[in-house]
Amino acid sequence: MHHKRGKLCKVKTIRDGVLFRSAVIALAAAGLLNAPDYLALRESYDFLRQVESRLRIMTNRALDEYPEAPDELQKLARRLSFDSAATFRTELERHTSRTRELFRRLTSPSP
Repeated sequence: MHHKRGKLCKVKTIRDGVLFRSAVIALAAAGLLNAPDYLALRESYDFLRQVESRLRIMTNRALDEYPEAPDELQKLARRLSFDSAATFRTELERHTSRTRELFRRLTSPSP
């Protein structure tokens, strides 16, 4: 929320699902994002939003940080249908590193 002329207004960010999906679709339509990269971004976005949703259920508030305590991380992993916290962390790292690499590639100047 931001304050603007005495009123509070919600500012859209890339975290807003509609904006993100529209941006990714536009990049693909413009030929700036190939089909495998488009699918990878969509899959990772959906996964990370699901994690965020489970965190919200666990804490009753919006969070975008993962628990550090092993028992809390295990609870989150179970809520996401993972056998262990380690398996969840591996999948989380796969999605975040893949997304980071795609964004780096998309935003770096072409040679």
